[in-house]
Amino acid sequence: MSKLIVLQGFPYSGMKIVSSAWKNNPRIVDKKRVVVSRKELCKTLFGSYYTLKLQEKKILTKTMTFLVKTFIGKGFEVMIEDHNLSEKEMDKWTIMAMKFGVKLEITKMPFNPLQKALIENEDMKLYTAQSIIKLYRKYGPKQQGKNKNSE
Repeated sequence: MSKLIVLQGFPYSGMKIVSSAWKNNPRIVDKKRVVVSRKELCKTLFGSYYTLKLQEKKILTKTMTFLVKTFIGKGFEVMIEDHNLSEKEMDKWTIMAMKFGVKLEITKMPFNPLQKALIENEDMKLYTAQSIIKLYRKYGPKQQGKNKNSE
C-alpha cells in the first residue's frame, strides 16, 4: 500500500536530513519512494526560494500538488518536504490521502528556536530573515504572558 508522509516543521529543523535518509534507506529496495521538496522544486523552476511573486507561488503549489497526486497514483510512497504548518495545507494532504486510499503519516520535526534558525540562515542564505520571522510569528509557539509566580 502506498503512503503519504508529510514533514511538518520550521526552517532548519532537519527535514532535508530526514527526507534524504528515508529516500536512500539501503534496507528498502522493493519500494518506489520519492521526496517532493518545495524548496528544491522552487529552485528548479525559479532559481530562488524566497523571491517569488504571487503567481510563481501559485504555480509552485499547483506543480507540487500535481506531482504528489501523480506519484501516489503510480503506487509510490511519497514524502512531502515543506513546512506544512497551516491547517489549510495539512487539510489538503489529508483529503488527498483519503481520496487515493493511502496511509497518511505526519512527522512533526523538533522545534528549532527562532534565534537558532536566524543564525543558521546566515550561513545557508535560503530565506530572508523577514520571512523566517513572519513564519515564526504566525505558526510558532505563542507566548504565554507573565509567569504567575513573577507577580
